[in-house]
Amino acid sequence: MRTFVASPRAPGRYPGVVFYSDIFQLTDSTLRWCTRLAGYGFVVAAPEIYHRIEPAGTVLAFDDEGKRRGQADADATPVADFDDDIRAALDWLEADGRVADGGLAATGHCTGGLPRGI
Repeated sequence: MRTFVASPRAPGRYPGVVFYSDIFQLTDSTLRWCTRLAGYGFVVAAPEIYHRIEPAGTVLAFDDEGKRRGQADADATPVADFDDDIRAALDWLEADGRVADGGLAATGHCTGGLPRGI
Protein backbone atom coordinates (compact mmCIF):
# COMPACT_ATOMS: atom_id res chain seq x y z
CA MET A 1 0.00 0.00 0.00
CA ARG A 2 1.27 3.45 -0.87
CA THR A 3 2.45 5.21 2.31
CA PHE A 4 3.81 8.67 3.10
CA VAL A 5 6.78 8.45 5.50
CA ALA A 6 8.23 11.37 7.45
CA SER A 7 11.14 11.13 9.88
CA PRO A 8 13.39 13.39 11.93
CA ARG A 9 16.31 14.94 10.06
CA ALA A 10 18.89 13.96 12.66
CA PRO A 11 20.26 10.43 12.38
CA GLY A 12 19.17 8.02 15.06
CA ARG A 13 16.39 5.70 16.08
CA TYR A 14 13.00 7.07 17.03
CA PRO A 15 9.54 5.84 18.03
CA GLY A 16 7.37 4.87 15.06
CA VAL A 17 3.77 5.96 14.52
CA VAL A 18 1.21 4.80 11.99
CA PHE A 19 -0.94 7.85 11.29
CA TYR A 20 -4.39 7.10 9.88
CA SER A 21 -5.99 9.86 7.85
CA ASP A 22 -9.55 11.03 7.68
CA ILE A 23 -11.85 9.90 4.87
CA PHE A 24 -10.17 12.22 2.36
CA GLN A 25 -6.88 10.25 2.47
CA LEU A 26 -3.46 11.95 2.33
CA THR A 27 -4.49 15.59 2.09
CA ASP A 28 -2.10 18.47 2.60
CA SER A 29 -3.33 18.90 6.18
CA THR A 30 -2.69 15.22 6.97
CA LEU A 31 0.81 15.44 5.48
CA ARG A 32 1.47 18.53 7.62
CA TRP A 33 0.45 16.55 10.73
CA CYS A 34 2.88 13.78 9.76
CA THR A 35 5.71 16.23 9.13
CA ARG A 36 5.03 17.99 12.42
CA LEU A 37 5.13 14.67 14.34
CA ALA A 38 8.44 13.86 12.63
CA GLY A 39 9.74 17.21 13.85
CA TYR A 40 8.89 16.12 17.39
CA GLY A 41 10.99 12.97 17.01
CA PHE A 42 8.81 10.27 15.43
CA VAL A 43 9.07 8.18 12.28
CA VAL A 44 5.57 8.52 10.84
CA ALA A 45 3.94 6.23 8.27
CA ALA A 46 0.61 7.37 6.79
CA PRO A 47 -0.93 4.83 4.42
CA GLU A 48 -3.52 5.50 1.76
CA ILE A 49 -6.48 3.97 3.54
CA TYR A 50 -8.49 3.16 0.39
CA HIS A 51 -5.69 1.54 -1.61
CA ARG A 52 -7.95 -1.41 -2.42
CA ILE A 53 -10.59 0.88 -3.95
CA GLU A 54 -9.01 4.12 -5.20
CA PRO A 55 -6.10 4.55 -7.64
CA ALA A 56 -2.73 5.26 -6.01
CA GLY A 57 -2.31 8.93 -5.20
CA THR A 58 -6.03 9.67 -4.91
CA VAL A 59 -6.81 12.55 -2.57
CA LEU A 60 -10.49 13.31 -2.13
CA ALA A 61 -11.66 16.92 -2.15
CA PHE A 62 -12.94 18.65 1.00
CA ASP A 63 -16.41 19.06 -0.48
CA ASP A 64 -19.74 17.24 -0.46
CA GLU A 65 -18.71 14.89 -3.29
CA GLY A 66 -15.41 14.05 -1.58
CA LYS A 67 -17.20 13.43 1.68
CA ARG A 68 -19.76 11.18 -0.03
CA ARG A 69 -17.06 9.25 -1.88
CA GLY A 70 -14.85 8.92 1.21
CA GLN A 71 -17.74 7.68 3.31
CA ALA A 72 -18.71 5.19 0.59
CA ASP A 73 -15.10 3.95 0.47
CA ALA A 74 -15.05 3.61 4.27
CA ASP A 75 -18.33 1.70 4.21
CA ALA A 76 -16.98 -0.60 1.47
CA THR A 77 -13.81 -1.40 3.44
CA PRO A 78 -14.19 -4.20 6.00
CA VAL A 79 -12.79 -3.43 9.45
CA ALA A 80 -10.52 -6.45 9.03
CA ASP A 81 -8.87 -4.73 6.04
CA PHE A 82 -8.20 -1.58 8.09
CA ASP A 83 -6.77 -3.82 10.84
CA ASP A 84 -4.56 -5.70 8.35
CA ASP A 85 -3.25 -2.40 6.99
CA ILE A 86 -2.36 -1.08 10.44
CA ARG A 87 -0.58 -4.35 11.21
CA ALA A 88 1.34 -4.20 7.91
CA ALA A 89 2.37 -0.59 8.56
CA LEU A 90 3.45 -1.40 12.13
CA ASP A 91 5.44 -4.39 10.85
CA TRP A 92 7.13 -2.17 8.26
CA LEU A 93 8.01 0.42 10.90
CA GLU A 94 9.33 -2.29 13.21
CA ALA A 95 11.66 -3.52 10.45
CA ASP A 96 12.77 -0.02 9.45
CA GLY A 97 16.22 0.84 10.82
CA ARG A 98 15.12 4.30 11.99
CA VAL A 99 12.59 2.98 14.51
CA ALA A 100 13.63 2.24 18.08
CA ASP A 101 12.91 -1.25 19.40
CA GLY A 102 9.49 -1.44 21.03
CA GLY A 103 8.62 2.15 20.14
CA LEU A 104 5.47 1.66 18.03
CA ALA A 105 2.04 3.26 18.09
CA ALA A 106 -0.95 3.94 15.85
CA THR A 107 -3.07 7.07 15.89
CA GLY A 108 -5.20 9.17 13.62
CA HIS A 109 -8.35 11.17 13.29
CA CYS A 110 -11.75 10.42 11.83
CA THR A 111 -11.29 6.92 10.33
CA GLY A 112 -8.30 6.11 12.54
CA GLY A 113 -9.37 7.94 15.68
CA LEU A 114 -12.32 5.85 16.86
CA PRO A 115 -13.29 2.21 16.56
CA ARG A 116 -16.08 1.74 14.02
CA GLY A 117 -19.52 1.34 15.47
CA ILE A 118 -19.02 3.76 18.36
